[in-house]
Amino acid sequence: MIIEAGATLEVDVSAASVVVGGNVTGDVVASDRVDLQAGGRLVGDVKAARFTIADGASFKGAVDMDV
Repeated sequence: MIIEAGATLEVDVSAASVVVGGNVTGDVVASDRVDLQAGGRLVGDVKAARFTIADGASFKGAVDMDV
């Protein structure tokens, strides 16, 4: 799932792979990876095997990588 820059979601997200370029408020669960891109904002907990945060991204929450 790709959340494009400029998009705003206020839901929990679950997918194999999640790319956040916009704003997400809610928990994110991915069986593979979560990528928070520059300019992206994520407020919520992340559960994924891999999680990357680019320079210029904003994240507030907890991370669980024990998948």
